Amino acid sequence: MQIHVSNQSFPGFDQPASNLSAFLFCLDTFIISLRGGSIVKFSTSNVSEFKQWLIENKVREVATESRR
Repeated sequence: MQIHVSNQSFPGFDQPASNLSAFLFCLDTFIISLRGGSIVKFSTSNVSEFKQWLIENKVREVATESRR
C-alpha cells in the first residue's frame, strides 16, 4: 500500500523527524529516542515504509546484537 509521507511527518506518528535521534525495531514496535532524551514507542502496519522514512531522515538505527 502506498502512503503519503512528507519529509518531516509520518501518518499516525506525532513527532516530526527533526525531533528524532535514534531507533530500533523489536518484535512489532519501534523504540525511538527523541533529541530531548525521552523514549517513545510506535507500532504501525506500514513497518517498511516507516523504517524507510526514518532512514531517509537520517535517524540513526541502533544495532541490536546479543552478547554472550
